[in-house]
Amino acid sequence: MEKSRVIHQSQGERNYHVFHQIVSCDGELGSAVGLTPKEEEYKFMFMSGGGDGGITETIEGLSDRERLDLTRSALHLIDITDQLEVEVWRVVVGALCLGQLVFTTNGDSA
Repeated sequence: MEKSRVIHQSQGERNYHVFHQIVSCDGELGSAVGLTPKEEEYKFMFMSGGGDGGITETIEGLSDRERLDLTRSALHLIDITDQLEVEVWRVVVGALCLGQLVFTTNGDSA
């Protein structure tokens, strides 16, 4: 992932669609990947145009959940197993969780 796209988007744009797709999931997949299904808990979800929170859940007539289903179908089409799919989604959720980190300085120490 390109850093500039993950940490900042232009006005009217949103972060990677896959972030929105995975946050839209519920049930078994959400539990398997350790997801908290509340977009507002992930800072990377609200960085559009300087963090104004302009989130849309539908693009070109398809919801994030519908797009998630299409993405999952595409993964299965290329023979990604259910187990590997869960691992892929865990990486995506991991990237979202990295956005929660807050770095601080500790005086003169490195």
